[in-house]
Amino acid sequence: MTVPGALRLYSLSVSPWSERARWMLDHHGLAFEQVEHIPLLGERRLRKLLGNTAGRVTVPVLTPRLSSLWVGLVTPVDTGVARPLIEGLSHETVVDDPSGMAALPARERIPLDQALREAVSDMNAASRAASSPRNGTSTS
Repeated sequence: MTVPGALRLYSLSVSPWSERARWMLDHHGLAFEQVEHIPLLGERRLRKLLGNTAGRVTVPVLTPRLSSLWVGLVTPVDTGVARPLIEGLSHETVVDDPSGMAALPARERIPLDQALREAVSDMNAASRAASSPRNGTSTS
């Protein structure tokens, strides 16, 4: 049954990612229609729906809206912040003008791996601080 205005989730019954997407939709109380994709048997139907009779057939795993809700579910980032950032990922951006850096605080450039490690460390520290009991005593 098609629900007007509902999201459509194409899923595989054996996929843990499909299950997580269902959990996320349920968690946020979003109405959705689940369309089960059956590999090989469902390919002809999928090609017809997509109007693609040859070549590789793919479907998006998450739309920007669903992706931002997923980010909001599994991270402390607000979905209102996440959505425009995620939508921006669909456009390749190459910055040729370094003048925008002048608006940012001066900071030494570091390799991506190091930046990711520092960000994860900061998030873990913030999470530990938020979950620690606040009884007014100091451990130091």
